[in-house]
Amino acid sequence: MFAKSSVKVNAAIFAVVVSCAFVYILNAWSPSSYSLALNAIGVESTPDFGHARQIRTDEYWVQTPLTQALVNNHFQRINTTSLYQEDLRINYGLPIFDWGMIFKPTQWGYIFLPAPYAFSLYYFSLFALFIIGYQLFFEKLGLERKSAFVFSVALYFSGAIQAWWTVNASTFAFFPWVMLSLLAIRSNLLYGIALYYSLIAWQFGNLYPPFSYALGLAGLAWLFKVAERKDLCLKVMAIAAIAGILAVVTVWFYFSDYIHMMKDTVYPGMRNVGGGSALSVPMLFSLLVPSAWYDSNFEVLITSGSPNICEISTFSTLLPSLLLFFTFSKWRFEPSLITASLKRNCVPLAVFFIMLSWIVMNIPADAGKYLFLNKVVPNRLLLGFGLLLSILCVSRLVKTSITLSVSKVILYWIVYLLVCLIIKQSLIAMKMDIIAAAVTATVMILLIKSRHSFSLILIGGCCAFSLSTFALFNPLQDARPIFEKHDTELTRQLTEEQKQHGFVLGSNLPGAIANGIGFRSVAHVNTTPRLDFWKKKFSDLPAPLFNGIFNRYAHIQLHAEDYISTPSADVIRLPERCFLNGLDSKCVNVEFKH
Repeated sequence: MFAKSSVKVNAAIFAVVVSCAFVYILNAWSPSSYSLALNAIGVESTPDFGHARQIRTDEYWVQTPLTQALVNNHFQRINTTSLYQEDLRINYGLPIFDWGMIFKPTQWGYIFLPAPYAFSLYYFSLFALFIIGYQLFFEKLGLERKSAFVFSVALYFSGAIQAWWTVNASTFAFFPWVMLSLLAIRSNLLYGIALYYSLIAWQFGNLYPPFSYALGLAGLAWLFKVAERKDLCLKVMAIAAIAGILAVVTVWFYFSDYIHMMKDTVYPGMRNVGGGSALSVPMLFSLLVPSAWYDSNFEVLITSGSPNICEISTFSTLLPSLLLFFTFSKWRFEPSLITASLKRNCVPLAVFFIMLSWIVMNIPADAGKYLFLNKVVPNRLLLGFGLLLSILCVSRLVKTSITLSVSKVILYWIVYLLVCLIIKQSLIAMKMDIIAAAVTATVMILLIKSRHSFSLILIGGCCAFSLSTFALFNPLQDARPIFEKHDTELTRQLTEEQKQHGFVLGSNLPGAIANGIGFRSVAHVNTTPRLDFWKKKFSDLPAPLFNGIFNRYAHIQLHAEDYISTPSADVIRLPERCFLNGLDSKCVNVEFKH
């Protein structure tokens, strides 16, 4: 039976999650920045809370418009509302009504709810899976339930999770369930079925191997920390292997057409990267000082490499710096203790140094290919490295018990703010840091006065800081305007244009926005190469040049210039005049400019 305190904690967690679900879904809220797209078509719209983020273009230019298109297309696999008739069984986990829907539980709302509420349920389900999943994940490391829940909230509101949440939410949310299912096989072999299901759901939600690989490495270290040697018997490993192999086969079968189309593309299929990055050292530093590199408006303060908030954020909390500051004086560096620690943590430390080496060292791609690291940009690997650091810190935290004083907490925040001031050199840029410091210090002092445990004081501080910094990054956007039909001057113009020509240019609407609101637009996102379509239009281009331009994932944009260009890996700009005489007419005398 559960202890009385455990029952109370479980009831409190259940009440919090259900209450949040009721309010969130009833208001049809989502973390979408689609209000920017609504503004582009002439609809005055702002989120109910927070601000839409320009940087989240992969969501409001691509994923959400394609979801709209799928709703308009009655959830069929081929997008018949599009000029390109593309297959929507792609890396984005869209709610296609095919057999894959069995493995997309967060999308089941589309079966029985209006689209806005299904959209809201989708995002809340991922939030709940994340919070409860990581709570259980860290409980296995010895963290008591209340602290584990609070820490999972802190992780949810960490920089990387909030910055990448919309498109990559499934990757983050399903991962702990994969690891928990894998661990549970030791107690009941039937959990092999749960492992098979969770592995597929993990990949069907968003097929993005770099993040999956990074999290998987951290999961390997976690598994070594929580599993006993006796648990790793041949029967358990065989069941896990069979479940893994069947999951890989299922994912490959489902995405076989997509993988075949993308594996030889210029972007992203031919990615072959080496280790090291100009951003590696700043990002590693932000594992200790999470708010170091952006101001209160989330504008990045680093200029080298032109990073954005997504690229510079890490999957980390204050826990590493709090532990370092409050416990370093207690560390013992006796050779015998160091040797014993190395033996107990050989696998986690091996993973730690492999990841750290790829992140900071200039390692050739050919050297990394043996561990498939050449397919993972070092900055992406930092996502898993941040989780690994949290795993190691929690493992240390549960074995540490010291008495904190108010003066030490105040000293920590003085040091933290001084570090931020040295980096940012502006009190205005530090506005968020000052507020977060005041809130977090207050929470920690109240926990000290209430005589809570050392672990809960630190984790409560982590949660307060995460909420004070990143809670307002993603907006609360009412999903109902996203799926409504809007009558504006622009939509009327597009409707008339489509009646006359059978398609629209869509020059002023980026990404897949035009198709999302129901138009067959030239300006679109080719999520897979549409080589046959473009060959008819640009048949005079030499084959190598044609392949180099069009064989990629690409945002198709139209411009007034008389040349083709690819200003970035995922953008193709075409002359608008090539489509003024219809789709079937060839476009000749067109040059390519880099």
